[in-house]
Amino acid sequence: MDKKGKMIMAMRSAGDLIGRPYVASPGTPAEIMNILRSAFAKVTKDPELIEESKKLMITLEFAPAEECLKVLKEIFSQSEDIVSEFAKYIKF
Repeated sequence: MDKKGKMIMAMRSAGDLIGRPYVASPGTPAEIMNILRSAFAKVTKDPELIEESKKLMITLEFAPAEECLKVLKEIFSQSEDIVSEFAKYIKF
């Protein structure tokens, strides 16, 4: 697979990696962001939530903010030709 194809596949699988991220408004104080990030990391280890997710057959996984941001920056920095090619296969 060529470089263009690999990038298109990486873009396609980005949603699987970061799932449904929560975002906050630009300028949200760092201390608030740290509280939110910590809470999301902790909740995925909560025994009651884990048990409930098993019943619902849902997988809980926590992706750190740094990892999500890295993926998003890579996706949003693609050239127009990559975006055009991606759009041929993926429709929103």
